Amino acid sequence: MTVISYSQWIDSGRTRAALRAAVASGEVVRLRRGVVAEPGDPGAVSLHRLRILGAAPVLGPSTFFGHESAAVLHGLPLLTNRLDEVVAVRAGGGHGAITATLHARRAQLGADDVTLVDGLPATSLGRTISDLARRLPFPEAVMVIDAGLRLGCDRAELLGRCAAGRGCRMAERAVLFGDPLAESPGESLSRVRFHQARLPVPELQHEVFDHDGELVGRLDFWWRDQGLAGEFDGLVKYGRLLRPGESVEQVVLAEKRREQRLFDLGIRVIRWTWSDLWSPALTARVAAALQRPDAVPRASLVAEGSPQGAGPRH
Repeated sequence: MTVISYSQWIDSGRTRAALRAAVASGEVVRLRRGVVAEPGDPGAVSLHRLRILGAAPVLGPSTFFGHESAAVLHGLPLLTNRLDEVVAVRAGGGHGAITATLHARRAQLGADDVTLVDGLPATSLGRTISDLARRLPFPEAVMVIDAGLRLGCDRAELLGRCAAGRGCRMAERAVLFGDPLAESPGESLSRVRFHQARLPVPELQHEVFDHDGELVGRLDFWWRDQGLAGEFDGLVKYGRLLRPGESVEQVVLAEKRREQRLFDLGIRVIRWTWSDLWSPALTARVAAALQRPDAVPRASLVAEGSPQGAGPRH
């Protein structure tokens, strides 16, 4: 990232018209009045973090980044269309304010509602999750809550924060549905889609071992009675599986070998991607796979047990 003032832009021999064109095209990002940045990563989250850094020097007293902006700082997932503006929360009464670079809301904040994240003032993890759970649609709220629980936020704390006030019923429902075993936004949204379609509830992150006690793999979703595994395929997932010096192609090949080993154990695998989450065809595919007459694993006891026979692995 390169931060540039307007005067530095002009001093480098470039024109104001060129600057306006660069801002319009996204080549540079306007952080605040008189300051722009050339981002190294054009992703929505990275751009929003840049805008947060640009707004930080002009925050007023008792003002903290909140809602979507606090989510970015805490590492909570959001859909990209939620990242258009930087949001801050000002303690006390009165009205909020909206400028070209900052949307400030008014709210009452206690000592346990605020923190520092990478040196930046922000609402705490629990406060951020509860604020978003009250406002976001149920699928997106679950996406945030799953991640928050995985980061160590206490469910009882979230239920206490969502016990009263506007949006409390919707937020409470999402908190109760949350599961820290969902390891990605795609897995969280998949859980919601299956729930909405009234499909059987799958186990998450189920470990499968072969007859020799060797770990074959960990399944994103596992329907035990039908011997069906569900795998959400995302680019982030493949990046997470990469080892030093390993290519994506090698990871994909390893995944194919893993799937063959699952098939040899009598486990069928159904896969989907991010785009499938927005189509009713996904739940129809899963429902059809669950209803197949041959949906009985040939090695279910192997799939359920640990290498030492220590009982079910969940």
